[in-house]
Amino acid sequence: DEGLNNLSFNVIQHLKLLKNLSLDFGGCKKISDKGLKGLSSSGLSKLDSLMTLHLSFANCNEITNEGFKTLFCEGIQQSKTLRMLSLNWNWCKQITDEGFVCIKPEKIRNLNSLNRLHLSFNDCTRITSLGFESICKWIQYLKSLTHLDLSLSDNFEIRDIKSFASQGVQSLGSLTSLSLI
Repeated sequence: DEGLNNLSFNVIQHLKLLKNLSLDFGGCKKISDKGLKGLSSSGLSKLDSLMTLHLSFANCNEITNEGFKTLFCEGIQQSKTLRMLSLNWNWCKQITDEGFVCIKPEKIRNLNSLNRLHLSFNDCTRITSLGFESICKWIQYLKSLTHLDLSLSDNFEIRDIKSFASQGVQSLGSLTSLSLI
């Protein structure tokens, strides 16, 4: 967490013209909700020109729903210039449906420039149909989305795909590429 906070406070927030940011913290055992709060409030929320964001927290098992919500609500959701977003949460065992349900779909409207979205939650065994339904509700508000890539846990069933088709995809007339894994 200390390294992530230092990166946020001492580097990222001073790069006001930064357009592309890719950070891979996969397997970092000491990153927790506290580090994500620093990245959100002192880093990402200050980047007014950011167009591409790739973050990987794969196998960071200290991250919980609170960290996920903080990163999304206080950091990512504030970006009005973001066009491509890739988030990798594979093997994050403490993220559950609750992390998705409390993020209000209406707030996604801030991401009105987003045209590419990749979300990866492979082997996140505590995310079920309820979390997937929340994602479907968010997607409805991403009117500029042309590419959607969802890599999900094995907990999903065919009824979840039907829900996705009825709730999410139908409202995305500009979608040209879809990948569900």
